[in-house]
Amino acid sequence: KDSRTNTQTSPTKKNVTSKKDTTAPMFKEAIPKTSAQTVDSVSVSIISSELGFVHAICVSEFDENAANAPTPADVAAGKKGDGIAVASERYAKIALTHSACEGDKSNGCAVVAFDGLDDDVWYYVYVALEDNAKTPVLSAQAKQVIQKTTKDTTPPSYSATTSGKGSSGFTVNIDLGGEAGKCYFVLSLKTGSSDPGTPN
Repeated sequence: KDSRTNTQTSPTKKNVTSKKDTTAPMFKEAIPKTSAQTVDSVSVSIISSELGFVHAICVSEFDENAANAPTPADVAAGKKGDGIAVASERYAKIALTHSACEGDKSNGCAVVAFDGLDDDVWYYVYVALEDNAKTPVLSAQAKQVIQKTTKDTTPPSYSATTSGKGSSGFTVNIDLGGEAGKCYFVLSLKTGSSDPGTPN
């Protein structure tokens, strides 16, 4: 439209192709780093220069290839440095968002958590970044975080009920408060009772 309000009768089309994003996302500062650990979990904080995704795998010190660093492509595929895939619960892919950042909101942030781990064990967490480009670009290298879970020194809680009572025996149902472990017991017979035999 010109100064006399004369309006063009039809729009003019102009095709513009944006430049392909080939820049790899980068880890910011001394990141990644451990943000929390318990007797059965490890959490790692991630800050990326771009939005996108973070890929991570978790490998126990008892895996003979734990210290064999994987490539970013290995991590993105859920594989260790020897090319063997980790269990599904030991791989994570999480979106990097501005809202997850505590400081500079121009970054992309996330926290990767692995639980169900063993206590008092070193774990290797390998992390790779992926941006939001049409053809996603991975970070130039996978970063490593080594963290030991806390030693479990808390005794399990205990509760027990009985069921199936009859002339031939009964069942004792034992709950250790959700923990795996062993229960030791002594069967005390009432005076004059016969030996019940070996418990099943």
